[in-house]
Amino acid sequence: FIREVLPRVKALIDHFLENQRNGLICKFAGEDNWNFYDWVPGLEGTLHKPEEPTPDGTVNFLMLLALLISERWYRGAGLQFPFEREAAALAKAAKESFITDEGVVSHTVGGECCYALDNALAILSGALDDEQMAQIAEKIASGALLSSTLSMNVFIYEALMLVSAEKYRDYILA
Repeated sequence: FIREVLPRVKALIDHFLENQRNGLICKFAGEDNWNFYDWVPGLEGTLHKPEEPTPDGTVNFLMLLALLISERWYRGAGLQFPFEREAAALAKAAKESFITDEGVVSHTVGGECCYALDNALAILSGALDDEQMAQIAEKIASGALLSSTLSMNVFIYEALMLVSAEKYRDYILA
């Protein structure tokens, strides 16, 4: 089954990589695209209004997560992963562009608006070291970052479980 879907996975990854500027994935421009992530201010995108093709933390760390998962699929199918160089370059660019001086992920390049969703995606993406992941998990659990709706909390819970299932178990089950 995986071998059957990999050509479509590759096409999707190629499509996002084509929308890259200065090493970062950008939101899709034009009024025909809705760059929606969550029903919270700043992540809801604009519907039927043009958006600029700017990079943001959500799409970049979500892309890194997609690359990580697709790499597992390729390797599981006994195939070489065709995006190793692109994944490494994107991880480097995303960390340099979105990690703030406080060690959390900003939604915009050099910005100050930090969503729990972006930070959870960064943890799940495989781009961070253990210390960075632990620091971000603490910020998520403390409520220091802008929260998400219930539909996106799955990413937050998965990220916290990845960092320490024992430590964040009560937070997740609360």
